[in-house]
Amino acid sequence: RIAAILCTCLAAPFYLWLWSHGGASSGTPLLHVLGIRWVGLLQASVYPLLLVAVLYAGPIIQHVTSDEPWYANERKDIIVRNYVVAPFAEEFVFRGCMVPLLLPSLGVMYTIGLCPLFFGIAHVHHLVEWAKRGEASLVAACVTILFQVCYTSIYGMFSAFVLLRTGHLVSAI
Repeated sequence: RIAAILCTCLAAPFYLWLWSHGGASSGTPLLHVLGIRWVGLLQASVYPLLLVAVLYAGPIIQHVTSDEPWYANERKDIIVRNYVVAPFAEEFVFRGCMVPLLLPSLGVMYTIGLCPLFFGIAHVHHLVEWAKRGEASLVAACVTILFQVCYTSIYGMFSAFVLLRTGHLVSAI
């Protein structure tokens, strides 16, 4: 999976560069279109991080005060994939590459609303995984996936808003 994610992250910026209205035709450097720049980096990193920490204060405190570490029963490669590679790749592709493609045609509000739906729908593949392993009944799996699509879409709206507000991909990541 990590190799597939890496290939996607390498291919997506070139697709963006070829098809974007602003990047290839306006002379704007690709890194700036992706939201990768030095100016304002500290603020774009700290403020969203503090906001997300406040939103997740309950689970963070629960994990800090727990006797057993959150990663105790997971393999190291799965930890790296789930907590480092996947979040970076998701924000890079779904925010850094998709937002600049949608923004010129759809405007700010529709981009913030539509882009995260792609992000949410991208999590539907978990239904197939659960069905193959027989981890849950079809109804329970569908309810879980529906919740996950809704939750990831809402979080994606927040990430898209933060990216557009700051102009920095690091804010979304």
